[in-house]
Amino acid sequence: MEIIFSTFKLAISVLLIWLIIVAAQMGYANLHFAYADNHLTDWLDKGTISSDSSYTQALHSISLSNEMHPDNPQYLELLAAIQVNAAYAGYAEKSNINLALANYNKSLQLRPLWPWAWSSKAITKWRLGEIDDDMWHTLQMLSKVGPYNVTANMTIVNVSLMLISTNSVYAERATLLAAEHYKRGMGNRDAVKLMKAIVKRHKAEDIVADW
Repeated sequence: MEIIFSTFKLAISVLLIWLIIVAAQMGYANLHFAYADNHLTDWLDKGTISSDSSYTQALHSISLSNEMHPDNPQYLELLAAIQVNAAYAGYAEKSNINLALANYNKSLQLRPLWPWAWSSKAITKWRLGEIDDDMWHTLQMLSKVGPYNVTANMTIVNVSLMLISTNSVYAERATLLAAEHYKRGMGNRDAVKLMKAIVKRHKAEDIVADW
C-alpha cells in the first residue's frame, strides 16, 4: 500500500512540476508577444517601422514566442504582420510577404473562424498579385465568419473595389459581395467615415451610388 501511495505522490509531483514549467513557458512567450505587439502598434501609429533596432527586437521577440508555441494562431498572425510591414518598409525582402501568407494560412488552419486572419490573408494575397480562386474563397470565408465585423466589411469592400476597377474575372461577383458589406458598413456609425475613405481612394463614388 505504501508503495502505491508513494508512486501516486511521485506522479502528482511530476505532473505539478510539468504544469509549472508549461505555465512559465506560456508566461514567457506571452511577454515576448506583448513586446512585439507594442512595436507593431507603434509602427502602425507612425505609418512605418520606427527603426532598425525596433524591427530587430520585434522580430526576435515574436520568433521566440513561435519557437515555444508553434501552433499558437495569435503568435503566427503577429509574426505574419511583422513580416509584411518589414517587406514594405524595406527592412526585409519582398519574399517576406510569401512567408507572411504561409503563416496566415497556418493560423487559419488552427483558428478558421477568426475574421482578422481572413482579412489579413485577403490583403496579403492582393499585395502579392495572387488574384485566384483562393483569393475569392478568402473573401467568401471572411464574409461568412465576420458578416458584421467592421474590419471584415472594410476589407471586403476595399479588395472588391480593386477587383472591379481592374476588370478581374471576379468583378461581377465582387460587386454583389461588396454591395452587401458596404451597406453593413454604412449602417455602422463607427465605420461610416472609414468606408467613405475607401470609396474615395478608389474613386468609386459612382459605383457605390447604386448600392
